[in-house]
Amino acid sequence: VQLEQAGMALTGDQAVYDQATGQVDITGPLTSRSAGMLLTGDQARYDVNSGFFSIDDATFLFHQSEMRGLATQIRRPENHIIEIDQGYLTTCAPARNDWSVVASEIRLNQEEGFGTASNIRLQVKDVPVFYWPWASFPIDDRRKTGFLYPTFGSSNAGSGFYLSTPYYLNLAPHYDAT
Repeated sequence: VQLEQAGMALTGDQAVYDQATGQVDITGPLTSRSAGMLLTGDQARYDVNSGFFSIDDATFLFHQSEMRGLATQIRRPENHIIEIDQGYLTTCAPARNDWSVVASEIRLNQEEGFGTASNIRLQVKDVPVFYWPWASFPIDDRRKTGFLYPTFGSSNAGSGFYLSTPYYLNLAPHYDAT
């Protein structure tokens, strides 16, 4: 089955469409593609009238930011808003999760270029190293004061491990500091 509407294409094994409500239930495995985003999952619900969709047991990839992850559920309640439940995200290469941010709830606003998350853990190689109750972060090139993505590695002498968590200050449109 393949559904297309307003720049979004969704494919799956089976779809049931309720004409009275505009609700489509799709079973998978399924794939959803839209501008700059790829989602996969087991089952989905889509409302042809409002554009709302949800995907269960989902993976996601945002091409522009090279951000990817997993979630128990991903929803798009409105255009440019993505909600991720019980998920993680990272910018590491596939099959190489040097670091990830795990959260109970993540909300990405693609129009504003920022995301928020609650009950967040920073994990290094699947080991929790830091906890935040709430955070806001950029998801594209727009500037915002706050911590930047961490970097990890070993020292030049090979005798230790380093963790760098730079802090960015957006002082003015033409002036900043790290």
